Amino acid sequence: MKIKTEWIVAIPVVAFALLAIMIGEPTPTAPAVITHTENLNQSHDNQYMANCTCYTHTGNFTYSGTWPKPNQTLAIRFTSKLIKGLGLKMGDKVYIEEMGTYTVEDRIPDYQQADFDIFFSDHNECVKWGRQNLLVEKL
Repeated sequence: MKIKTEWIVAIPVVAFALLAIMIGEPTPTAPAVITHTENLNQSHDNQYMANCTCYTHTGNFTYSGTWPKPNQTLAIRFTSKLIKGLGLKMGDKVYIEEMGTYTVEDRIPDYQQADFDIFFSDHNECVKWGRQNLLVEKL
């Protein structure tokens, strides 16, 4: 008896669909899209609580093509809800509580769970500073 190749493919697909129905596979929902800064840990007018980390020299230029500088260079994670809500992009100025004004010049990889990454010139300073939640404001 010769089995058609279409049946070889169709049988597992149908079996998987039936199994999903029996288990009660949840219906996928569309991801939430933030078009404004509502519900983003707003503390005061235009100020938001952000998760901040720091980084130091990597031997590379920033994403914007500049050499990173202490007290100036700021990296952002473009997939962060806060960053999307604020509408931040390269070149924007951000005031960070207790730190001062920084320029968005670099990006943070998606796997890192910070909103902002502040450039420090020394590794020991980074370790000492660690991770902090600070008020930020787009200027």
